[in-house]
Amino acid sequence: MRKLIFYSRAIDGIDDQNYSKFYEWNFDPNNGFLGRDYGKSLDSLKSFSEKESFYLEKLYEKFLKKTVSNLNAYHRVNEKEKNWEIIIGPWLRVCLFGFYERWQAVNKISRIENVSIITEKFSLTNIVTEDFEDFTNKFYEELWNAQVYTIMCHLKKITVESKLKASRIKKQKKIKTFYLKDVFFIFFHRFLFFLFNMPKFFIDHKFIALINIPGSLNIGFNLIKKKSSFPLILNREFNHISNNKINSLSRIKPLAKIVSKENLSFEDFIGDLLWMVMPKSYLEDFADISYKAKQKLKRVRLMNIVSSSQHWFNDFLKIWIFHKKINDPKIKTSIWQHGGTYGFSKVITHQEYIETKVFDRFYSWGWGKNKKNIFPMTVLPKILKRNKSKSISNKNQILIILTRVKTYSKGDPWDSEEWNIDYMNQLMKFSNLANSKKKKISFRLNPSSMASINLKTFLRTNDFTDLNKDKSLNEAISNSDIVVITQNSTALIQSFYANKPTILFWNERLNGIRIEAKEEFQMLVSAGIFMSDFKEISSFFDKDKNEIQKWWNSSEVQRSVKSFLNLYASNKENIFFK
Repeated sequence: MRKLIFYSRAIDGIDDQNYSKFYEWNFDPNNGFLGRDYGKSLDSLKSFSEKESFYLEKLYEKFLKKTVSNLNAYHRVNEKEKNWEIIIGPWLRVCLFGFYERWQAVNKISRIENVSIITEKFSLTNIVTEDFEDFTNKFYEELWNAQVYTIMCHLKKITVESKLKASRIKKQKKIKTFYLKDVFFIFFHRFLFFLFNMPKFFIDHKFIALINIPGSLNIGFNLIKKKSSFPLILNREFNHISNNKINSLSRIKPLAKIVSKENLSFEDFIGDLLWMVMPKSYLEDFADISYKAKQKLKRVRLMNIVSSSQHWFNDFLKIWIFHKKINDPKIKTSIWQHGGTYGFSKVITHQEYIETKVFDRFYSWGWGKNKKNIFPMTVLPKILKRNKSKSISNKNQILIILTRVKTYSKGDPWDSEEWNIDYMNQLMKFSNLANSKKKKISFRLNPSSMASINLKTFLRTNDFTDLNKDKSLNEAISNSDIVVITQNSTALIQSFYANKPTILFWNERLNGIRIEAKEEFQMLVSAGIFMSDFKEISSFFDKDKNEIQKWWNSSEVQRSVKSFLNLYASNKENIFFK
């Protein structure tokens, strides 16, 4: 019987060598990147089709209603679905799409004859996370995913052998740290609080809360100067430590009722599985967090709450917003776009979907002019690093900016097995190109190691020795002659703003462009900026750098870049939070 292992530690209890390491991504120098080891030659899991994406969108809405109903019953409240979605929307969408991908993998495993799963004994402490931030980290870990795959294998009636007892995962306390700027912000907050909450015959204004907004201090002073509103700058304000025990009976009972049933579909069990793995911050710890959240800035009168990224990961903040909206429905909640891909990628990311659907206003970097709740504004200040020089540097360096290759999918088209295999095999072509043409190529790794296949090891295995070591991406771009962007991301905008010769290269079939962006994208194609064939890249690198600089400075290229930036990274001074 073939044994399939979901995580590395399980090997310790196996005597024979007839096993496959599902958690590893296989690479063969002769055949390229092969993907996961299922123990049998099987096609890789494809990115979701349009039909599957549409199905999951409908499923999300269905289980949002069910989950909200369950939460209202559990907490004995009757709050609106839209308010609950602020809290649970990010988790529910990522979990639902990611679990659907894992269920596809389990269906694939079930087609293998005489296969047995080797795993640890299941424990709720290994799979129930503290909050959404903890969930995001665990979502890409071997052991957490091993538990998810094991549960699904039980539901699929695949043989499961529990050889080991699961080790207890130690809780990591959240430690609040302060810096000098935080001390200044605190005094600044207190001053504004005193000034703008004086008796009404002096002044009576509501605040706009700016939560971890880049450049918030400058924005705050500008809002005061324009007399449009009064800022309350909140950085490092929302933290919590949970200590409540897991309510095992409530979590396990629904799934336990159906585990013995045959031929379960994804829709048959996913609601019960979601309830079982739900973060504690939505169940056991919700009452404690709610109490603390209600005390936070209790007397401050708000007109608008603006966030850029904290609203996604920080459950304390989301619960605080939840209660603010309940107490005063007139308060507006707003999101300022915090990365690329928005408004451009064919498949809407989880963040764009939630942020443009759930919150009252979405401040984009320039796109979405005719959308109901999208307000075109300006790009985040940290992106704006414009190089006006048209001269050629003497570094003679080609910078290839890499994205993360995630070990486990959250349902995006660019983290499927199919996408990972395609992307890694393209990297091999760059390896061969560097060796054959003897080009000075520097590879910029994504600074976050979370969720990534170890690209650093892969690159060094394939004779890549020059890994970019510049402190910031803007610095790396500035020190290069040519920049190659391998994924539709913020790096594209940063390279365009730096005015460096830039090539876009990715698989358009797997990472398509939405209809509204076709015109600007086609301009990039016509100008020779976007390339879909590696032969084009190879020929391009053969050109003299003077020729490349002349091409980049041409009116057609500059016009296409300017048109793209005007729509997806506007630099107009139109910062407003009304």
